[in-house]
Amino acid sequence: MTVQSQVQAPKPPLPKAAYRVINPIMNMLLRSPLHSVLSNSLMTLTFQGRKSGKRYTIPVGYLQRSNTLYLFTHSSWWKNLQGGVPVTVRLRGQEVAGVAEPVQDTALMLDLVRELNTQRGEAMAKRMGFLGEDGQPMVAPGTVFIRIQLDGRAA
Repeated sequence: MTVQSQVQAPKPPLPKAAYRVINPIMNMLLRSPLHSVLSNSLMTLTFQGRKSGKRYTIPVGYLQRSNTLYLFTHSSWWKNLQGGVPVTVRLRGQEVAGVAEPVQDTALMLDLVRELNTQRGEAMAKRMGFLGEDGQPMVAPGTVFIRIQLDGRAA
């Protein structure tokens, strides 16, 4: 299995401007009584900007392993989470505190890619750059995985 390939970093499924419309709608749905329609694969992540101090809340897909959440991004917002940063997630309708940090372990990243490919299907894997030209799981260039260790406290 390859960690990097000759392929280019995947592009977001939608133009950046579309996320300015879609993200607030998704945030609203994930906070509503209708959250269960989406919350088995999506949650909101709230963190503070390192430089601006501004509070950001974004919808993100996730994988959960016990008290640890994993997510990935192709965007630069992850830089706000370097060094282990307190965050709040809205997970299946509940606000929970945790600490987020980028994942550096290549073997873990490949394991997460395999799990994502199995759970979310080949179409998602291709769209997100998780399948190499040889059909093998890979971590696409420009992909950053984030680990959130939940502390079990309500936020």
